[in-house]
Amino acid sequence: MTESNNRGWGISSPDLLIRGFMDIEQRENWAKIRKEGRESYVLKYGMLYWGMTTALLFSIATYFFMRSDPWFITPIIAFIVFPLFGVVFGLVTWASNEKKYRQKD
Repeated sequence: MTESNNRGWGISSPDLLIRGFMDIEQRENWAKIRKEGRESYVLKYGMLYWGMTTALLFSIATYFFMRSDPWFITPIIAFIVFPLFGVVFGLVTWASNEKKYRQKD
């Protein structure tokens, strides 16, 4: 597996979701990530990476394609709602990665 396939999300291969188990490189990557702890993972990968990025992209898209008055209401709501959903995303991906990490190949 090449380094370019590793997105830093604890899953370094798209087919991991299909296979349901981790290869050696993925296990090593997850072992490093999990040392930071669940709370850190949820804040970093859930709220920051997923939640804030999604809020930003959603806000930009709605500004250009679905203009509303006043324009700043949608980004305010997006930057509250998406990071909260990011917590759920982080918890779900943490649990999924932990299950796959503990599984014997």
